[in-house]
Amino acid sequence: ALAVPGCWLIAGSVAAAVVTAVSGAVLLLLALRVLAYCLHGKRFADLIVSIFAGLLLFLAYFLPIALPFLAVAILWQLQHRARTKTWLLA
Repeated sequence: ALAVPGCWLIAGSVAAAVVTAVSGAVLLLLALRVLAYCLHGKRFADLIVSIFAGLLLFLAYFLPIALPFLAVAILWQLQHRARTKTWLLA
Protein backbone atom coordinates (compact mmCIF):
# COMPACT_ATOMS: atom_id res chain seq x y z
CA ALA A 1 0.00 0.00 0.00
CA LEU A 2 2.92 2.34 0.60
CA ALA A 3 4.78 1.45 -2.59
CA VAL A 4 2.29 3.07 -4.97
CA PRO A 5 2.34 6.58 -3.43
CA GLY A 6 6.10 6.31 -2.98
CA CYS A 7 6.60 5.40 -6.63
CA TRP A 8 4.22 8.16 -7.65
CA LEU A 9 6.26 10.77 -5.78
CA ILE A 10 9.70 9.46 -6.70
CA ALA A 11 9.36 8.03 -10.22
CA GLY A 12 6.05 9.30 -11.56
CA SER A 13 2.69 7.93 -12.53
CA VAL A 14 3.97 5.28 -14.95
CA ALA A 15 6.00 3.56 -12.23
CA ALA A 16 3.03 3.71 -9.85
CA ALA A 17 0.81 2.11 -12.50
CA VAL A 18 3.35 -0.69 -13.03
CA VAL A 19 3.59 -1.34 -9.29
CA THR A 20 -0.21 -1.41 -9.03
CA ALA A 21 -0.55 -3.86 -11.93
CA VAL A 22 2.15 -6.19 -10.60
CA SER A 23 0.68 -6.11 -7.10
CA GLY A 24 -2.75 -6.96 -8.47
CA ALA A 25 -1.35 -9.87 -10.48
CA VAL A 26 0.48 -11.26 -7.45
CA LEU A 27 -2.67 -11.02 -5.32
CA LEU A 28 -4.65 -12.81 -8.05
CA LEU A 29 -2.12 -15.65 -8.19
CA LEU A 30 -2.08 -15.92 -4.40
CA ALA A 31 -5.88 -16.15 -4.29
CA LEU A 32 -5.82 -18.81 -7.03
CA ARG A 33 -3.22 -20.77 -5.09
CA VAL A 34 -5.14 -20.70 -1.80
CA LEU A 35 -8.35 -21.79 -3.51
CA ALA A 36 -6.55 -24.56 -5.41
CA TYR A 37 -5.00 -25.78 -2.14
CA CYS A 38 -8.51 -26.12 -0.73
CA LEU A 39 -9.42 -28.49 -3.55
CA HIS A 40 -6.29 -30.52 -4.20
CA GLY A 41 -2.95 -31.58 -2.79
CA LYS A 42 0.02 -29.24 -2.90
CA ARG A 43 1.74 -30.52 -6.05
CA PHE A 44 -1.41 -30.76 -8.15
CA ALA A 45 -2.66 -27.37 -6.91
CA ASP A 46 0.63 -25.76 -7.93
CA LEU A 47 0.29 -27.36 -11.36
CA ILE A 48 -3.24 -26.01 -11.74
CA VAL A 49 -2.15 -22.51 -10.71
CA SER A 50 0.73 -22.66 -13.20
CA ILE A 51 -1.64 -23.67 -15.98
CA PHE A 52 -4.07 -20.88 -15.06
CA ALA A 53 -1.22 -18.35 -14.94
CA GLY A 54 -0.04 -19.43 -18.39
CA LEU A 55 -3.58 -19.21 -19.72
CA LEU A 56 -4.01 -15.72 -18.29
CA LEU A 57 -0.67 -14.56 -19.72
CA PHE A 58 -1.56 -16.01 -23.14
CA LEU A 59 -4.91 -14.24 -23.07
CA ALA A 60 -3.33 -10.99 -21.90
CA TYR A 61 -1.01 -11.06 -24.90
CA PHE A 62 -3.56 -11.93 -27.58
CA LEU A 63 -6.88 -10.60 -26.24
CA PRO A 64 -6.31 -8.23 -23.29
CA ILE A 65 -9.91 -7.01 -23.17
CA ALA A 66 -11.06 -10.50 -22.12
CA LEU A 67 -8.47 -10.87 -19.34
CA PRO A 68 -10.57 -9.51 -16.45
CA PHE A 69 -13.55 -11.65 -17.45
CA LEU A 70 -11.51 -14.86 -17.54
CA ALA A 71 -9.74 -14.02 -14.26
CA VAL A 72 -13.08 -13.46 -12.53
CA ALA A 73 -14.49 -16.66 -14.06
CA ILE A 74 -11.52 -18.72 -12.84
CA LEU A 75 -11.70 -17.20 -9.36
CA TRP A 76 -15.46 -17.75 -9.17
CA GLN A 77 -15.19 -21.36 -10.33
CA LEU A 78 -12.43 -22.21 -7.85
CA GLN A 79 -14.26 -20.46 -5.01
CA HIS A 80 -17.51 -22.21 -5.89
CA ARG A 81 -15.85 -25.63 -5.85
CA ALA A 82 -13.75 -24.90 -2.73
CA ARG A 83 -16.69 -23.67 -0.68
CA THR A 84 -17.65 -27.14 0.52
CA LYS A 85 -14.19 -28.68 0.70
CA THR A 86 -12.04 -28.94 3.77
CA TRP A 87 -8.70 -27.17 3.96
CA LEU A 88 -5.73 -29.18 2.74
CA LEU A 89 -3.07 -26.61 3.59
CA ALA A 90 -1.35 -28.69 6.26
